[in-house]
Amino acid sequence: MAKEVLTDAYFMINTVDLSDHVRSITLPLSIAEIEKTCMGDSSVARLGGLKDAAINVVFANDFAAAKVEPTLWAIFDGNAAVAAKIRKSGTDEISASNPEYQFNVLLQSYTPIDGAVGDLSESPVDFVSDGDVTHATGS
Repeated sequence: MAKEVLTDAYFMINTVDLSDHVRSITLPLSIAEIEKTCMGDSSVARLGGLKDAAINVVFANDFAAAKVEPTLWAIFDGNAAVAAKIRKSGTDEISASNPEYQFNVLLQSYTPIDGAVGDLSESPVDFVSDGDVTHATGS
């Protein structure tokens, strides 16, 4: 099985491609665990419940127009769900080996200034899903 180094992740939020400012990115997907154990069962039994998703990003800050801070501030200030797209490679076509995850997100937490003296100015951001996740693999 091939191993890969993540060097070219793609991240678009609210139609703005911020990929070139992404320092790290994670896409945790989860399904709620619903216990269905009843009297007479000898083991715990479970059902899968509602699905959930999030995107956790650390950006290298950029306060220029249409870059990190103005884009995230508009989303934060608008307090509404926006479209997000994420994939492991921005230069490779969408395919089975480079799927694109698409869904609407709410900005859950945003730190516009983060760092100590001498550090790179960063912005950690957490988004949570607002609806279903689409897993696109191309045509």
